[in-house]
Amino acid sequence: MYRVIRMKLIIVDCLRYDIASDPKIMPTLNKEMHLQPIYAVANTTEPSIASILIGDYPHRHGFMGLGQKDSKEILRRELPKEVRNWHMFSPAICFKPFTRFQKGKYYPQIELRSADETQIIHLMDVHDYKHRDDWRKFYHGYEELVDETEHMQYNLPKEKGWGRPWRTHAGDIDDAGKLKAYYKAAAHNVDKFISSLLDNDELVMVTADHGEGFGEKGIVFRHQDLYDFMVKVPFAINREIEPPKLFDHTDILKIILGKELRERKYSYQVENTWQRSFRVTDREGNYLIYHDPANRVYDHPTWEGDGRLQPILEKELEEVPDRPPALIEGQDLSIG
Repeated sequence: MYRVIRMKLIIVDCLRYDIASDPKIMPTLNKEMHLQPIYAVANTTEPSIASILIGDYPHRHGFMGLGQKDSKEILRRELPKEVRNWHMFSPAICFKPFTRFQKGKYYPQIELRSADETQIIHLMDVHDYKHRDDWRKFYHGYEELVDETEHMQYNLPKEKGWGRPWRTHAGDIDDAGKLKAYYKAAAHNVDKFISSLLDNDELVMVTADHGEGFGEKGIVFRHQDLYDFMVKVPFAINREIEPPKLFDHTDILKIILGKELRERKYSYQVENTWQRSFRVTDREGNYLIYHDPANRVYDHPTWEGDGRLQPILEKELEEVPDRPPALIEGQDLSIG
């Protein structure tokens, strides 16, 4: 007998670019937390989440930027009716008329609902990391904050005319060690919050709304603990080129709804959420999508693909398994 999995989709908004932009901070964070430089371009937040909920790309559904005047008309027209029954915690109030909405910005504000409904939790803790007061246990002393932009990855601020972006958000903080401690405290608390949600009755998906790896020059949110659990969803807000068709933001809606899986008699089987793996199989056990802690996602020949097994993020693998490891006995969380 198959039972419905209720989803929790955790959307972790990206690291602010004052941390990413500073050459004094980034090397240490990259070493300690597996971060890569990113820029949280604010006007992509709402269209990125809309793309998750609509299941299509911004250049197709038309919701392209923050505060877009016709965003309500687009959401009214494009959002599937099922989405209106979901409970959404988010500061993005444009979704308020269209979901069971509660304005929530940081994880302490989230009052989890019963397990029988799908929940979308949009967290800003790592984006607005300075709102926490527990940064001191991560502070290891003063570090110089370099007032310099020429070493920034991609040099985006200069190209976009942003000036010195760290000044925008760092305010009067002139201690790189303090900014680093703020960020690490926020990431640590988000990781603890997500870990507390993992159980055997729900499938918890973690993603960043506009900050997942996209090729070698991708914009990446990679906190050490969160990264291994994040569903790999390459997502390009270039409005022209779609990411490789493996598994991206526009596929998340299909997984939450299970619509396409039910129609084709597919089911989910979860391989121990704490080990951070899952796969999608059909009823005969043939796998369609498989994600493991080694950051590999494959598309099966029967999954809208061209018959090739392709590693995500363009990583070369020495061995591509014919089949994924067996499920842990008793772990069958299938949609039927």
